[in-house]
Amino acid sequence: MSIEIADFELITHIRNFAASGTACAILGDCKHHYPPNQEAFMQATKFETIETFDINGSPTHLIDLNNDIPEEFHNKYDWVIDSGTLYCCFDVA
Repeated sequence: MSIEIADFELITHIRNFAASGTACAILGDCKHHYPPNQEAFMQATKFETIETFDINGSPTHLIDLNNDIPEEFHNKYDWVIDSGTLYCCFDVA
C-alpha cells in the first residue's frame, strides 16, 4: 500500500486549504513514494502525528481491520487516509 504523488498532492492541497486537525491515521503499512519518508510527509502535510494500521508488514499498530477497532483508537484521529487497504475488508463500516 502506498501514497502516490497524485494522492500526496491532493492531501497537501486539502491541508493547505483546510488545515484543521493534527493527528492522522493511515490504513495500510504505507510506503511513501513522494515524499520519500514519513517525516517528510508529516512536514509537508503539517500533521503532528501519523500512525499506520495493518495486519501485515511493520505498521505502527498491527491490527486486523476486519475486527472491531480497539477503543483506545476511537476519536483519536482527525484524518483517516486509506492507502489501498479497505478493499481487503469485509465490512468497511
